[in-house]
Amino acid sequence: MFKRTTVKLFLIIVFTYTVVWLPYVIWEDRLPDYLITPYAVMGLIQMAPVYILNGLGIPGLLLDHCGWGWCGATIYGYIVLATFWVVVAWLTAWLISKLINAKLGNLRTSKLNGFLSSFMTGWAHLTWLIACTKMAIEK
Repeated sequence: MFKRTTVKLFLIIVFTYTVVWLPYVIWEDRLPDYLITPYAVMGLIQMAPVYILNGLGIPGLLLDHCGWGWCGATIYGYIVLATFWVVVAWLTAWLISKLINAKLGNLRTSKLNGFLSSFMTGWAHLTWLIACTKMAIEK
C-alpha cells in the first residue's frame, strides 16, 4: 500500500487537483463565464460528503441556524472533508498502482512513472496554454 508507485500516483493526483483549482483561486470573482458552472458543480461534489455524513447522523459538521439554504461546514466539518478526500485520493492511487502492476507485470515501474509524470507535465502545460490563449482572445 505504501509502494513508491502509489506515492507517486498520489502526488500526481494532488498536483492535478491543484492545477484544476488554480484558476478559481487566482481569478476568484473575475472568473470567465464559461468556467463558473464547472467550478460550481465541482464545489458541490466536493462538499457533498459533509452533507451526507450529517444526514447519516454525525453531529457538528454543519453550522447551526444559518437561515434558509445549505449551511456551511464548521472547522470540524472541513477537517473531516479534507480527511475524506485525502483518503479517497490515496485509495485511488493505490488502486491504480495495483492495476498497473497487475497489467504490466514485468515492465519496470520507473519507465511507467517517467511516462506518467511526463504525461501530467504535458497536460499541465496544455491547460496553461489554453488558459493563456483564452485570456489573449478576451482582450
